[in-house]
Amino acid sequence: MKKIPLAIISILALTTLVVLTSGAWFTGSANTESRIIQAGTLDLGLELKEIPEAGGTITGDETWIPGDYQQIMINISNKGSLASRWRLGIIPNQDYSTLLADEMVLSFFCQDENGGWKLIRSDRLSNLLVEDETDNWLYDEDLALAKGIDFQAIEPGESLTFLMEVEFEMTAMADLQGEKFNGNIVLQGAQVNDESWFPSAEVDFNVNGGDE
Repeated sequence: MKKIPLAIISILALTTLVVLTSGAWFTGSANTESRIIQAGTLDLGLELKEIPEAGGTITGDETWIPGDYQQIMINISNKGSLASRWRLGIIPNQDYSTLLADEMVLSFFCQDENGGWKLIRSDRLSNLLVEDETDNWLYDEDLALAKGIDFQAIEPGESLTFLMEVEFEMTAMADLQGEKFNGNIVLQGAQVNDESWFPSAEVDFNVNGGDE
C-alpha cells in the first residue's frame, strides 16, 4: 500500500476543509431518518468529501486499476437535540465481488490531540464489512475501547471528522476486469444508555475493477 506521509495527508485534509463551503459534498440527506425519543430528537448527518488530488472515486462509475487509491474526509454531525451514540460501517450489496473486495485495502484514521491523523485500523475491505453473520463495524464503541481511544457520544450541534483511504493493491493478481463492489457506508445512531440502534444516513460506496 502506498505510504502517504501524515504531514501531506494533514495538508490535504486542511485544504479540503477550508473550501467545504464551496465544495460539492456527497451526502446521505435523502436517506436520513430522525427518531423522536423521550423529550428530544436523535438526528445524525453523514457527509463525505473525496480529495480530488488523491485518485479515483467511490461515488461514481470510474474504473480502478491496481495502484489507484482515494482519500475521503468523513464528517459525522449531530443535528438533533439529544446526545447520540453512533457507529459507522460498510454494508455490501448481495451481489458484490468478493474477488475485488479481497484486493482493496481500507485504512481508517481519527484526529489526534495535535490535529494530525492517527491510524485506527487498516485491512482488506473484505474483512471490514457488516454482513448478516458478522458485526464488523468500521468504527464503534467496542473498537475504540480495544484501541484505547476515548469514545464519546456526539453532543447536539457537534461533529467529528475522520479520514478514510481506499487502495486497489498494486500486487493484485486476480483478473478483476468487470468486477464490481457495490455497497453503502452506513451511519447508525442510538440514544445514550439505549441499545436500540436506528439507521441515520448512508452514502454509496462503489468500485469498478479493471486491468493495468
